[in-house]
Amino acid sequence: PPTPPPDVKVRPPGPSDPEVLLDVELVDEKLYLVLVNAGPVTAFDVVVEFQKPLIGVGGEVVISEMKLFRHLPMLRPGKELRVFIDTRRELLARRQGKIVTARLVYRTRTERWLGEVFRHDLRSWSDWGEAR
Repeated sequence: PPTPPPDVKVRPPGPSDPEVLLDVELVDEKLYLVLVNAGPVTAFDVVVEFQKPLIGVGGEVVISEMKLFRHLPMLRPGKELRVFIDTRRELLARRQGKIVTARLVYRTRTERWLGEVFRHDLRSWSDWGEAR
């Protein structure tokens, strides 16, 4: 997948740039990774590099190795991709790291490389309940 050349500095997005974010969401006791372009223009060559493997779906799927995260050719403004990680209870009961750290890089139409590091502590959801 395209990545910035070693001599190019990756910068955080500005107000008129794509702003690609990696978040965690809880819906009906299910945890999701959410990749979204919250900026006003399209992002290209989106790559998410996880610091450590993220294992989900009952301990059987390496979420961090999904093709979606290795290279997404484009992500238009407002587009949101949700990836099921696991149920909250299953994920938190499993013996594995609960800190998700990922470096996200992408380029603008004018070939500038942007990016940020996102860190999520999945233990934050341990005492989070939902009304039914």
